[in-house]
Amino acid sequence: MAFSNLPMKPFSCKLNMAGAIWSVEAAIPLQIDDRYQPFLTSSASSDCWIQFRIGYPPIPENARLIQPDGFHIYRLPDGYVMDSGRTTSPVPRARIFWRDEEPLILNGWIFPEAVPHYRSLTHLMETIGATSMLTALGAISLHSSFITHRGQAILFSAPSGTGKSTQAALWEQHAHAEQINGDRSVIRCVD
Repeated sequence: MAFSNLPMKPFSCKLNMAGAIWSVEAAIPLQIDDRYQPFLTSSASSDCWIQFRIGYPPIPENARLIQPDGFHIYRLPDGYVMDSGRTTSPVPRARIFWRDEEPLILNGWIFPEAVPHYRSLTHLMETIGATSMLTALGAISLHSSFITHRGQAILFSAPSGTGKSTQAALWEQHAHAEQINGDRSVIRCVD
């Protein structure tokens, strides 16, 4: 499903992440912060689509609540509905729909009262919980520090506070490695 037939939105960009082109549209203006600048692309094609409108879409009557605590997740006969929000929010600020047959298409609605909380692309991406899309791409997100050394990637993965970033910094300092990311890495088997 392409979004070419939808009206233009105040925000639109394409990102090259995890070896895929992500098309992102939102009904509100957003800043593209430094975190996403390196991923911007002008590619004509897209592999994943994320679109956010403003409003309160109803939970379909045939939805079955499968996670009752905190942010609700509902199972539909053909997909899922999730009440979500930015990682810093204790209350839902958006509702997201995924369809089983179209796992690389996400339709979301930002609740009107939450619009002021969405100022950047990072805020929007924190809402989507991209795990489903990454899985559909054959990828996973790993909590890790990621460095390159002599043309190879090295990832340090461990629980928070155990020294992943410290280890990456030591490699950078003593082995002339380059730290790529200190928090999350996407791993995907290609070829």
